[in-house]
Amino acid sequence: MEDEDGMLKWEFSGDLSAVDLSALDEETDGLRMTENGKEVLLFTPVKSGSITVKVSSAEDPTKTASCQVLLVEKNQVDSISLSPEVMILKHGEKGILKVSVEGPDVSEVIPVFSSDNSGIASVDDEGNVIGISKGTTLIRVRAGGKEAVCRVIVRSSGGSSDEDSKNIEWAGSDSAVHGTWTLTENGMWTFSSGGAAYRNRWGYLYNPYANGGAGEAGWFSFDAQGNMRTGWYQAEDGYVYYLNPRSDGSQGQMLTGWQWIPDDSGQEYCYYFKPDEGGPMGAMAVSLTTPDGYQVNERGRWCEENVEQTFSRVTTLQSAILLPGSQWRAP
Repeated sequence: MEDEDGMLKWEFSGDLSAVDLSALDEETDGLRMTENGKEVLLFTPVKSGSITVKVSSAEDPTKTASCQVLLVEKNQVDSISLSPEVMILKHGEKGILKVSVEGPDVSEVIPVFSSDNSGIASVDDEGNVIGISKGTTLIRVRAGGKEAVCRVIVRSSGGSSDEDSKNIEWAGSDSAVHGTWTLTENGMWTFSSGGAAYRNRWGYLYNPYANGGAGEAGWFSFDAQGNMRTGWYQAEDGYVYYLNPRSDGSQGQMLTGWQWIPDDSGQEYCYYFKPDEGGPMGAMAVSLTTPDGYQVNERGRWCEENVEQTFSRVTTLQSAILLPGSQWRAP
């Protein structure tokens, strides 16, 4: 902050149960205000989670800075997964997420659940999900620096039957096209159904390789040669999409919701891709306020006070990753 002799006000949001703020409260008599330039212990991590630290000038509240802090377990986690990867609920309906954590010693690892939009679907510490209102959001689980997500679609109570709506998780819904996926000699995937190859078009297709081999339906795009697109794609109508570039069984599938995506230097920025409503579905949001109240700029990047928020594996003003038991101090 620029006011050298001023006071700073500290605010915290997110998974506050993952941090211990008692040292700061004791130091500041619960006011959470400190002298600018004074080193102070802000918090001590106690478990996995994600919080946002915001600091502002007490004299001029318009002067602010923020930092997203990801807290990870000391225990080594090789991988984490959720089942199912897609959950369809009606308003008020409940679902259960099962988390699987793999590593040399994960007996004491405590997965942390969160919802990108708790107004659509909420989740508790045990992975119990409740559909709140119509829409689509992501439920995330984190442990040991790893993350897995489940896409939750909440429909109105008058929607299709439970049996029909849940078929998308395993065998593809009636609207998903079944066909043949082929990996060509040049390493590109193609798709055909009924003897017709998909070229220069979108398709809502059943992918038998997704969800650990259990299968899943999703949107895919193909170029004029019939090759499946991956990564960034700008359609002829000008909308920009992001198609999963990772070879994880769901490569090429259109992503929705909030996504951290690295640029060529490896620096990650957060983008919002429109879910089912307010579409076109999967289109990158630009120059607006997202349904959960965040600003994205003309490049589609999440901003706070006109500053693009970033994520990296080092501690910076904009991002940090800490281990429980370590301490984070303000400079």
